[in-house]
Amino acid sequence: MGTLCDIKVVDSNDSSAREKIDKFENVLRKIDLQFSFYNPKSRLSKINALAKEGFVKLSPEELTLLRKSIYYSKLTEGAFDITFYPIWELWKKSEKRGAIPTKNGINSAIQKIGYKKIIFSKDGQSIKFAKNTISINFGGVAKEYALIKCYQLAKENGIDNFLINLGGDIIAVGEGKREGNFSERGNGWIIAIQDPFDKNKIIGKLNLKDKIVLTSGVYQRFVEINQRKYHHIIDARSGLQKNDFAQLTIVGNIEFNVMPSIVLFLMGSEKALNYLSKNKGLQYIIIDKNGKILSNVSEIVRN
Repeated sequence: MGTLCDIKVVDSNDSSAREKIDKFENVLRKIDLQFSFYNPKSRLSKINALAKEGFVKLSPEELTLLRKSIYYSKLTEGAFDITFYPIWELWKKSEKRGAIPTKNGINSAIQKIGYKKIIFSKDGQSIKFAKNTISINFGGVAKEYALIKCYQLAKENGIDNFLINLGGDIIAVGEGKREGNFSERGNGWIIAIQDPFDKNKIIGKLNLKDKIVLTSGVYQRFVEINQRKYHHIIDARSGLQKNDFAQLTIVGNIEFNVMPSIVLFLMGSEKALNYLSKNKGLQYIIIDKNGKILSNVSEIVRN
């Protein structure tokens, strides 16, 4: 899925811990083979190729993820769009060229995308693309999906103390570990919230038990053009970076069906904060573009 994965399991037996980690790895590799945009052998790559020619039937899981993504597109009025890749590709090519994209270049890329150009069959089980420039990229939603699938596997197999980190999106179950000892339980998993303006600093720490944490920020994936960084969170309507926030982290109960942080990021400050204020079960730590912290987690303070 184009990111690093870190799995931690607390167990009194090394062999048992290894078996549990292997189970998680198998789930994640299966999901990667199904939904990875970057793996030419993935099921998604096959869908993207076939849907340019005609209708291709989707599995129930594929349909669920697609419909959820389209819902997020409608919710953000098109700012979030799973067909956005031609815009990001333009920015990556601009980095190699050493010049930011032109207005004409951006407008041309925007013409190549559009979630509304994904056409469903009458029975709703198959899709095709209205233009051959369309392709689906589940990068904004696949990590959350993968974490929930790992949680389901854990419940089925009695795995009750583990942490999985997929590039900053985290699921933390159980009591964690005692410091320096992975065989003894602690009082919750401790994770740090990185300062988006300084990778060597942290904003603070969270103590987690049976929580999912989703984060989007401007500091991990970017292109650099003329010594300036342009991050990957792009409003698909304008083809330009969304800059209301520097980082947005949300914390929720695993069963809450938490919205992906990138969707909230692309909503913009007013709509995102309105959504968070109405969903009392969510905690959030937001750092805006000026470094101001907005949070309902009292123990998070700027160092």
